[in-house]
Amino acid sequence: LTPANGTVHEVAVDHLSFTRKLGVAASALQMQLAPDDSALYVLARDPRALIRIGLADWKVDWRIALPEEPVEFALSADNKTGAISLGSGLRLVDLAARKLGNPVGRGGFGAVRFLADARTLLAADRAERRLSFYDVATSRLITHLPLAVRPDYLCFNADGGQLFVTGEGMDAVAVVYPYHTPEVAETVLAGRAPGPMAASRAFLFVANPQSGGVSI
Repeated sequence: LTPANGTVHEVAVDHLSFTRKLGVAASALQMQLAPDDSALYVLARDPRALIRIGLADWKVDWRIALPEEPVEFALSADNKTGAISLGSGLRLVDLAARKLGNPVGRGGFGAVRFLADARTLLAADRAERRLSFYDVATSRLITHLPLAVRPDYLCFNADGGQLFVTGEGMDAVAVVYPYHTPEVAETVLAGRAPGPMAASRAFLFVANPQSGGVSI
């Protein structure tokens, strides 16, 4: 995805050459592959929309207009539901019906993620420095989980049983257990101003942009 011009490019990985491209918006924010590899979903800023591209025919299958400026979106593992954080709250998307749901929560949300079972949605409420958990089937709030840091960056471990959170407020990583009764297990110091993360089976790698280093 080239966000500035809202264009999706397909690249052959064996010789790194462009094979196809498709302009879907004037500008875009984010792109995700469907869990079954059948389509790409693009979150567009101009015009504000969620757009589905079929990979077989390389065409826009449909688009759903959004009422506000989007922030981020996520897809459930069962390929049935999407979630979008907007300027003032959250919306679920019925992907089969191509329908945008009613507001689920209100707040200054950033990242959104589905748990692996597709039954629970978690959203990073940056304004309140907490994670909010919602039941997907009923769109009801399960709980708010206060954090010592603003939830700017989220990263699951390999099996999805731990969620790591970094952000403004503390030079640390918050370790969250998201299943059963969600809880913050511990908060661990991790260099200076920790940011984006990646997890292997045994280690968590935390970028420290201000110092140009990585904490392991």
